[in-house]
Amino acid sequence: MKSLLLTALLLALCTVDALAGDSAILRQKLDQLLADAPESAAPATRVENGPPLRKGSSGPRVQQLRDRLRELGYEIEPTGAFDTRLQHAVERFQDDSGLAPDGIVDRQTRFNLNLSEAERIRILRAQLPKMEEIEAAEGNSPYLVVNIPAFTLHVYDADRQILESRVIVGRPQRPTPLMRSELVGIKYNPPWVPPPTIVKEDILKEKKVDPAYLEDHGLLVLDAKGRAVAPANLTEADLLRNGYRFYQPPGDNNALGRLKFELENSFSVYLHDTNQQSLFRRENRAFSSGCVRVEKYRELAAWLTGGTVEDIEAAIRKKGTRTETIAPVPVYFVYWLADVVNGKVVFFSDIYRQD
Repeated sequence: MKSLLLTALLLALCTVDALAGDSAILRQKLDQLLADAPESAAPATRVENGPPLRKGSSGPRVQQLRDRLRELGYEIEPTGAFDTRLQHAVERFQDDSGLAPDGIVDRQTRFNLNLSEAERIRILRAQLPKMEEIEAAEGNSPYLVVNIPAFTLHVYDADRQILESRVIVGRPQRPTPLMRSELVGIKYNPPWVPPPTIVKEDILKEKKVDPAYLEDHGLLVLDAKGRAVAPANLTEADLLRNGYRFYQPPGDNNALGRLKFELENSFSVYLHDTNQQSLFRRENRAFSSGCVRVEKYRELAAWLTGGTVEDIEAAIRKKGTRTETIAPVPVYFVYWLADVVNGKVVFFSDIYRQD
């Protein structure tokens, strides 16, 4: 389906070497946990919820952190404030757990600290059959997996994971739905038409259009012939009666960024670029209204089209909006609390409280 040269390029770019679906790596981790620790392990010390802990922090939660790290085999002093030695121990734990080693105990790090071996075993046992079911269904065919709590997108082709990208998913109040969809096209320099959820919950205030929201987001009100309409004093009834719609022109400030991946589904959910690239640096990336923003959108588009990143950038520079149809590729939106990131098994916080 893709040239050997392109596949080799993406493999080198992503430095990923994993079997499709990564279930083999997770099953190996499960076997290791079962061999190393009994499922009936005694409850461990848990670090209570609260603000992130970092160098300079003090109080009972720091003592809980020290106790938990010592239980996990990290050599640190039994008492004291959050000092440099404790920070280094946290960094070692984060690195061992596949997390960013920043020395800060945020929600994701605290979640991993608080997981007992029995809980890790339960998560893997519950999840593995679902992963293996997808692998069996797709075989050697290409497909994508968006893992919502992991904030990741993985691309698989010919029994290999060939691309890994950070993503931004729906916030808990507007969760990204779980589903199987198909990616059928790429839209370059897309305009943005707000979906019904945003219209209902953000643009309309007490059934009246909020002009301030439209101005802040660069949105226009267009009539059925595409002519701009003054938003002042417009009501929900006006929108329905006259067939008005909201529209954000393409450009650097567009909410979809410079590229949108068209998906077939009933939720109006799709993948796209973003004009807020800084959010990809956050560890917790649940910020959207349900759609999924992809950090490596250029690489994904290059793989889908059989071209190069330079080809995608050239298409974007042409400025005009156009859609390129592609052969349908399955996309799975899943909710897995364990996944393989950069070759390591990582456990992720239950952001939607589903487990």
